Amino acid sequence: AAVEITRQHYAVDLDYRTSGLYGALVRGRLHSTVQGSFIGDTPAPQRFFSDGWWHGGPRETLIDYHHGRPDIRVLIPPNLAEREPVPAALQQGAAEPLSAVAMLVRRLGETGRCDGAARLFDGRRLSEVTVHTAGQQVLETDGRSSFRGAATRCDFVGVQLAGFMHEADASDHRPQYGSAWLAPILPASPPLPVRLSFHLGFLGDVTMYLTGAEAGE
Repeated sequence: AAVEITRQHYAVDLDYRTSGLYGALVRGRLHSTVQGSFIGDTPAPQRFFSDGWWHGGPRETLIDYHHGRPDIRVLIPPNLAEREPVPAALQQGAAEPLSAVAMLVRRLGETGRCDGAARLFDGRRLSEVTVHTAGQQVLETDGRSSFRGAATRCDFVGVQLAGFMHEADASDHRPQYGSAWLAPILPASPPLPVRLSFHLGFLGDVTMYLTGAEAGE
């Protein structure tokens, strides 16, 4: 991931791919980018783009935003082939997930807390995520990450509101819980995620570790 956050603007670039045992079961890769600005401390995305390979086929999404309204320019495969449509009225004012990360990092850097809520729409699903500050914790080094020190723990819960699969079951309507630990690991940078823990489908509880970070140009 590459992250740039100022008081007025933000940009996030994320490359994601499966590997190891999970990669043998689920082959996937995605590259996603977003650029936007802040209105107060609320993110206002301008353009979101994502492409790659997921669920056995090519994926591509391009969304432009006009006065808080997402305008889906490209969506491959078509949404109706997989999911129920999200009503346009519910899309108004919703950001996409990378903008929510930018908001969390900026808010924690300025206030020391991560309390807040955001409505998210990625072109297919609409959900609402609520985050609250769970306090400071000291993380020890282990074989997965060299980071050691105090970090702010932010607990979050997400609930999908619309855009369910045509054959959705009861689990798609259940709240999804997780935690993120953020710490200022680079000079003059806001706190960044050093550890994430959440529930991931049939794999159960999953933890992601930051293995390295460096300042950009």
